[in-house]
Amino acid sequence: MKQKIVGIDLGSSNLIIYTPSKGIIYNEPNYVSINTQNRKVVNTGYLALKMQGKEPENVQVVNPVNNGLISSISMETLLIKSILKEKNHKNLFKRAKLIISTCSELNEVNILALKKLAKNLDVDSLEFFSQSYLALLGCDSGDISSRGNLIVSLGGGCSDISITSGTKLLISRTCSFSGKKVDEAITRHLRKKHHLIIGEKTSEYIKMKIGSVEQFPENRLLEVSGRDLVSSLPSSVVISTVEIKQVITSCIRPLIEDITDCLEITPPEVASDIIESGIIICGGMSILGGMREYLESNLNIAIRVASDPTYSVINGIKNVVHQKLYENKTKKKK
Repeated sequence: MKQKIVGIDLGSSNLIIYTPSKGIIYNEPNYVSINTQNRKVVNTGYLALKMQGKEPENVQVVNPVNNGLISSISMETLLIKSILKEKNHKNLFKRAKLIISTCSELNEVNILALKKLAKNLDVDSLEFFSQSYLALLGCDSGDISSRGNLIVSLGGGCSDISITSGTKLLISRTCSFSGKKVDEAITRHLRKKHHLIIGEKTSEYIKMKIGSVEQFPENRLLEVSGRDLVSSLPSSVVISTVEIKQVITSCIRPLIEDITDCLEITPPEVASDIIESGIIICGGMSILGGMREYLESNLNIAIRVASDPTYSVINGIKNVVHQKLYENKTKKKK
């Protein structure tokens, strides 16, 4: 019997499910809303996220993956099973091999959570790879097999760094910098400076609308509404790109330090290749205004944004899935 192979990009922001025959069958926010009384799923993906902060009575919105790691196995299982039922792929994972993206640095608890999720989905076997390594396999960066590479995946829940010699993984590290960390920093800033309390979706909107780390950004203004910390009444303030830039740049320092630490322990020949070919960045935060230039000026190494930055990881999963299928086919012929 031909073995099924399915890939999942288990991101904190988006959940993407890939199959060789159908391609990407799901690509929506990694959120689920449930009825707290009967524990049944109300909505998934965009519809669940839309309810966040405005949940009806007896409804809870959950993001089962935080900081790139599974925080609720039961909720992630419920979410994926609900999606498969909705898409008429109920037996998609049954006796399949699952390829899944994760952070580079996993402890025993994290690995057990992945194995438990796989067991809940009734898969036959599980194999996981770091997000940044998969992104390297999935980005259009020429012949990576003949040189040293450094790739940084700037995701919604964490950033992941991989240094390879060809396709051999040498160094990997997970960094706390992420889209959600920036959102949290913006929320704290507005609370501290403007005494304004805002929700998660508002802070993300601010980042996307006027967020930038360009050296001389266009100073756009944005009116933000929320609740006044002192009076507890609805209120609004006007903030600028320059103001938000200071908030974002303060979050990037750990990323600069982690990349520098990785480079310091990189073998000289591999480091030479990286200096020559540059560092590749991908993920949602890589397309933030001025990110490439900011990293370049602080690291003194050329930075390149992957050709398809938001899909680099799932493209890597796609390549791994098809490679596994090819290997299985070759073995059968022998």
